[in-house]
Amino acid sequence: MKLSPIEQLNAIIGLSKRIEGWPSTLADLGYSLERIELQLKIPDRKRPGVSVEVTPDILFAAYERNYSLVVELKSGTHQGFDQLNKLLPITPKELVLYGRIGLRASDVTTHKISITEIINHDFLKEYLAEFQRLNYEATLISIDSKEIKSYHGDIKDVKLDKTFKNGIDIEKSRRPTRLIRVLPTTDDKYALTSSVVDAFKELWVNNEHSVTPQIISLRVFKQLWGAFDKWAQDSYFNYARKILTDMQRTEFNRYMRPVPAKNAEWKLLHTPEESDQRHRSRAIQSFQNLVAEYKWRARHERPYPKKLAAQPSFYDMEGILPSNEDDSSEEE
Repeated sequence: MKLSPIEQLNAIIGLSKRIEGWPSTLADLGYSLERIELQLKIPDRKRPGVSVEVTPDILFAAYERNYSLVVELKSGTHQGFDQLNKLLPITPKELVLYGRIGLRASDVTTHKISITEIINHDFLKEYLAEFQRLNYEATLISIDSKEIKSYHGDIKDVKLDKTFKNGIDIEKSRRPTRLIRVLPTTDDKYALTSSVVDAFKELWVNNEHSVTPQIISLRVFKQLWGAFDKWAQDSYFNYARKILTDMQRTEFNRYMRPVPAKNAEWKLLHTPEESDQRHRSRAIQSFQNLVAEYKWRARHERPYPKKLAAQPSFYDMEGILPSNEDDSSEEE
């Protein structure tokens, strides 16, 4: 069984949560999710004055026990050690300075970092051969439908290391799939677009009054939004703004209107609560048909085929602006 990157991400993050039907291995040992898609710019050891960028997939921290676990996820075949080579030299001080990790000053000198690569079990043979050939320092862990298990290297947290070496049984567990719906920086534009449109649909169906990229972001990622590094948040925020702008200019023109004097905010129109009770189901179905139409165009990269009638703007409303007529008094 080969898990996709997003499936791997949900499975591993799930270990730091208490989700019914799924092991809470990391949570049980005090680990919490700190960052997803962390972007670090750290000094290059070989070139003084030069920085190197490294972007680990997940960072967990057990502050009370003073450990951190850096996780790199790989869903495909072995592609070398470039990313791990950049991760291995990271120091606790650099995690604080460049990763904004909240270590206490008294803990920095004794803090221990473990670097782990987690792969699909289908590719274990080739990965393990390379890790063993170099006696590589990082830990290699595989995941399949039956277990999550370590096959090479040692995690510095002895308790966690023992747990992974024994294997975490997941054969009868329900793997979490909805903690994260999409990665903010994925190259899959359709997945990004769908996440924005689906969140917009939830807002409209629930009779919310307005929508912004920030509201969409929080709706899609919920409590995990704050775990994403700023560069990932900015990437998704900008994409959501782009899609919302396009939605207002195409299929959803009658369902949203820009809010005057507000940057990237739209008022939601014709929500279900505004419809007559007798016709509410039909109104919702019409809206859902537009959702399907928009997503179909996005998947097939088709242009919007219709010409829109102009919406009345803030400045068209009677009484908002002074009249253009000359209202000066008559000459005597």
